[in-house]
Amino acid sequence: MTKKDVEVHMKQLLKEKKVYMDYRDAYTYSFAGEAGTGLLLNFIPKYYNGELYKMIYPINTNLNA
Repeated sequence: MTKKDVEVHMKQLLKEKKVYMDYRDAYTYSFAGEAGTGLLLNFIPKYYNGELYKMIYPINTNLNA
């Protein structure tokens, strides 16, 4: 996938409300956990020669989920 392909795909997920934009304008997915807990998953694409070669998914604790 090219950078444009990834952006189109992420915008489609945003439109379908499967992801949202956080305060840094980064695409984020929220996993709701037990009361007062949860996890946030971010998407960090990495490209090589104009093509996606890796997607990094850092996971952060969200105590207000």
